[in-house]
Amino acid sequence: MVNRSDQSIHHRGFNLVEMLVTIAIIAILVSVSVPGFIDTIKRSQIKSHTHSVAKFIALGRSEAIDRFQTQVIMCVSTDRVKCAENNTTWESGWILFPDLDGDQKRDINTEALIRIQPEIDNGTTVRFFNNGKKEQRIVTFNSEGLPQSSGAFVVCNSLGATQAKALMMNASGQTRLATDDDDDITVNFSSDIDSGNNITCP
Repeated sequence: MVNRSDQSIHHRGFNLVEMLVTIAIIAILVSVSVPGFIDTIKRSQIKSHTHSVAKFIALGRSEAIDRFQTQVIMCVSTDRVKCAENNTTWESGWILFPDLDGDQKRDINTEALIRIQPEIDNGTTVRFFNNGKKEQRIVTFNSEGLPQSSGAFVVCNSLGATQAKALMMNASGQTRLATDDDDDITVNFSSDIDSGNNITCP
């Protein structure tokens, strides 16, 4: 025999109004959280690429010293084989190699690649400015591990200059992250590059 009270108990699903309200709440939560998550990823990418540049500089200095009387070249390379001509977009990729004949060009038969950086295709830009704030496509380390000039690698993406990083390289090849010296939320070049003004992005 079926109990009458049991007959009155039943399970019901969402009705249309409840479902629409739920969808609207989910949409609001997604619209709020996704942009913040994307920005976090972009900040992480800037940090990662800046770290990659620093590692290449350290390796270039070390290799130049170890090879004795041989300079080492770090340059923009679109094909990961030779230095690109008239191209200062380091996000295109770059290479590191010993320049045995000192011509700042790679001889593929005698100058083996030390390391390769593939193209960065996530919207990040990388530029190298010398101490006159001119964009450069090559960094040369002499046999003592010293760069041809001091400079700065600026790493940016769509977050803009306020979230960009600049890796300062001094005359001895040592690197440090640029700081916000004037408290305007944008880091500054060192005093020998653009008189210490704010970094800029392409």
